[in-house]
Amino acid sequence: MVIYYIYLVGMLVKGALISFLKKIFHGISEQQLIMTGLFVSFIFLLFQPTFYVGILCLSLFVSELNSELDEYVYNHVDLPKDFRLIAKARLTNIGSVINQLIMFTTLYIAALYTNTTVLNVLKAYHSQKESLDFLSVLNVTKNSILVIFVVYLYGLQKILRKVTTTNNE
Repeated sequence: MVIYYIYLVGMLVKGALISFLKKIFHGISEQQLIMTGLFVSFIFLLFQPTFYVGILCLSLFVSELNSELDEYVYNHVDLPKDFRLIAKARLTNIGSVINQLIMFTTLYIAALYTNTTVLNVLKAYHSQKESLDFLSVLNVTKNSILVIFVVYLYGLQKILRKVTTTNNE
């Protein structure tokens, strides 16, 4: 439950903190700031002592990215006005489905690797049983997903740099 409160606080204070970060790091683009913030958030999420800081950072930068996506979709002149809301909802739904697929595929692979089942892991998590076997499966899953996201973010940054360089020439 604490995670949801932290995430909510991050969304509420996003405007002020992102504006502050933009003033401090005025030399980098907004995209670069968001990508760096997401990367730092993922690093914080990897370690138990900084996990909640990672949740707060993640909520800040995901909320900012969502605001940028809203602005882009609503101002996209190629789309009819009525279709803009539908396009945003579709993008959000596709992202949610892909996220769940990645999460459960990784959880399934981690469960197979540790000779347990996903159902047992979920039952143990639901009943709040303290079992090192199940906690290790969840930690392997979390860390694997974070590594996947970091690699994806790195690749996305390289593509954005290439596109930006090509557009500037």
